[in-house]
Amino acid sequence: MKTKTYSLNTSKKNSAFFSSKPKVELDEELIEMRGEQFCGYFLEQRALTKLVVPIDTEVRNASYYRQVVNKIEELGEGDMVVFRISTPGGDLAGLVELLHAINNTEAETVAEVVGDAFSAGSLLALACDSIVIGKYANFLCHSCSFGSRGKSTDVQRHVQHLSKYAEDIFRECYEHFLSEEEINDVLEGKELYLNYDEINERLERKYAILQEMHDAQQNEDCCGDPENCNDICNCPCAKDCD
Repeated sequence: MKTKTYSLNTSKKNSAFFSSKPKVELDEELIEMRGEQFCGYFLEQRALTKLVVPIDTEVRNASYYRQVVNKIEELGEGDMVVFRISTPGGDLAGLVELLHAINNTEAETVAEVVGDAFSAGSLLALACDSIVIGKYANFLCHSCSFGSRGKSTDVQRHVQHLSKYAEDIFRECYEHFLSEEEINDVLEGKELYLNYDEINERLERKYAILQEMHDAQQNEDCCGDPENCNDICNCPCAKDCD
């Protein structure tokens, strides 16, 4: 068994946008001596950041991830956040804090599943832009557990609210990874354990679906005339922009 990586091919290679002031580097003395002219160039530089976040304990409360979330918010296009995951799962509020950071950052997010990605760990992994599955990876998918105290009517409303809240997160993260039947079974209380092969089988299916959806959207946006396209490098109809 080997480590496998899954990501969506958007046909844009390292599409980070670097911004800087134009800089022309020429040997003025040489130009004067030869009486020649040379084409200058624009020099654009930026240090890219790779932030590695180990998730190797229980997923904790939201405040525990405050500094990590703040750092993720500072990252931009071209940067990368890697979540190195080996966790038994944990707190829903802490997971939501990390999901919010993933959804709002311009950086690429990568889940590197080293060992167990149980419960909240599997949801976190599947929410990232791409996922790397190590040969010892395991998933556990199950419904959330929580407690509540108070008057019976208050407890009932609280449970109903949290159940719907957790179900929405569950369906969003497991979409295209689990079948509709599997999702319903888990929401009804079934625990679903997945080994390396079972995870990869579902990821291959998920990213095939996502790629098909992406390509279909690209074709809808295509002008249909790549020879006269004003944005030939990003035109889905063009084979090459060189």
